[in-house]
Amino acid sequence: MRILIIGWGNPLRGDDGVGWRAAELLSGTLAGHDVAVRVSHQLMPELAEEISRSEFVVFIAASAVQRTWAPAAQATVAGLVVQV
Repeated sequence: MRILIIGWGNPLRGDDGVGWRAAELLSGTLAGHDVAVRVSHQLMPELAEEISRSEFVVFIAASAVQRTWAPAAQATVAGLVVQV
C-alpha cells in the first residue's frame, strides 16, 4: 500500500505550522514503511500526480478555531492509529 502524508502550513506562524511539524514527526516515525511525507506552505497543483498514485492520502493542517472535536473515523496506517 502506498501512503502519502501531506502536512501544510507556515512553520513560522505558530499554530499554522502544526501540520508541517506533525508531518515531519511522522516522517521519522514511519521511516521504513511504504509512506511518503511531503510538507508545503499550501496545497499545490504539483502534488496532484503523487496524490493520484497513492492508495491512501492523509492531509494535516491546523486552525486556531476553538471547538469541541470528536473523531469521525479511525484507521490504522502502517501500525499508527489515525483519527479523522
